[in-house]
Amino acid sequence: MNLDVSLSMMDGRNSKIKSFLKDKGGSLLRILLDNYPGKATEVFKYLKLAGYEEGEMMEFIDREMGKNKDTEFLYQSSLGRKFLKEKKE
Repeated sequence: MNLDVSLSMMDGRNSKIKSFLKDKGGSLLRILLDNYPGKATEVFKYLKLAGYEEGEMMEFIDREMGKNKDTEFLYQSSLGRKFLKEKKE
């Protein structure tokens, strides 16, 4: 019985994830912003775990979403300020 419940829960979770990704709300950045709003350190930590180098993270963020109300805190981080300074040059 426990196995049936566990399998059912996993199927439900997998279905939700597939639906989330299908609706284009599931980009890596969107997932991180939804789960860690205002927490730049956490967002950068998971981007690093996903294989992004420090110099690539802000380029990825800028390319995927740009500077908006959801990403403003990332641009205010030291990494974001450095990126904006380099972008001006």
